[in-house]
Amino acid sequence: IYSGYTVTGIPAEAYESGFTSLRWLPATLVIATAHTLFAPRLRRIAVERAYISPNDFIKDRFRSPVLTLMCTACMCTPQVLYCSVQFRSFGENLHGLTLGKLEQWVARVLLGIILLSMELIGGMKSVVL
Repeated sequence: IYSGYTVTGIPAEAYESGFTSLRWLPATLVIATAHTLFAPRLRRIAVERAYISPNDFIKDRFRSPVLTLMCTACMCTPQVLYCSVQFRSFGENLHGLTLGKLEQWVARVLLGIILLSMELIGGMKSVVL
């Protein structure tokens, strides 16, 4: 929840729409509560069965390749949207921090290079950290 969009998008939304942007507060509480309830058990199962991704749970539980593929598509769609927002926010933030000397598209390419480099060197865990 705390990301580039938190820095640029939510304040802009609060400025433009006012009261309706307060939906982020209960949404954060619901996400944190759900994570607190479900994560410990899912983590234990994931360690016991050597899951690599969330879809491993679906594959193991239901044993349906079609369902696993559908869940993969459903999980990737928000990730693509999330990544596009992060790239945009990063570009805008770096453009503002450099007082317009660095173009937004250059900052976005730079972020992509950094993320791909970290992925090649240390795997996905290095990108998440």
